[in-house]
Amino acid sequence: LKKLFITEVSQEVTFFRAIKLTKKYRILSNEDWSRLISKYHADKLLVHLLNSSDTLGYSSYLFRQLIQYGFFDGINIWLKKINNKDLIRIRQKHNLAQELIKLVSKSGKISLFKSMIDKHIYNDLTSLTIELLETNSTQLYTYVLNNCINDLNFRELGAYLAKISNLKLLREISDHLTQEDLDYILSTTDINAQQTNISLLRLGAKVNSKFINKDTPEKLNEILSELIKGGH
Repeated sequence: LKKLFITEVSQEVTFFRAIKLTKKYRILSNEDWSRLISKYHADKLLVHLLNSSDTLGYSSYLFRQLIQYGFFDGINIWLKKINNKDLIRIRQKHNLAQELIKLVSKSGKISLFKSMIDKHIYNDLTSLTIELLETNSTQLYTYVLNNCINDLNFRELGAYLAKISNLKLLREISDHLTQEDLDYILSTTDINAQQTNISLLRLGAKVNSKFINKDTPEKLNEILSELIKGGH
């Protein structure tokens, strides 16, 4: 393995010499190192470069390569290396944290996902949770809902659950919804989503003048008709 790695690095060096780069240029870029480290699972080299490079650890390209080559221990090495200052920098870079957590969520590595959530490596946890619901990633969104209450927009999440008629989960998060949240969610539902609308009423939702829209009168009529017809 060591010989293969050295051979590939030598090929990279030969290539750059062939196009006559002078010594003032770096022979291998961060992208080159990311690919080589990931391909050969070079853990010690990863540690060294993370400690010496000011940019390698802040690249989604590194994560994509680590995942592509199945070097998940490399992500654990990265997680152990970063400190609070690194986390601030990662979150401040445009959507970098969100991109990293999405890459890990799609990898199927639940323990890595949990570790990144615990370190707050994300920009928008609500939109991430909605994506996890869309892909039916039950273990992942359940972990988020159980451990990240303060970072979730439950009104937005509740509106999405109402939209897809996931009434079970809507009931489960209802303790985190205010009266105004429930009223708002009711205003966003489809006119014909009677089961969802009645479930929201049972959770305490009301028609709030703040959220009345063009569909409100017809929605009320449909709700009343369903209640009368069903003997609710």
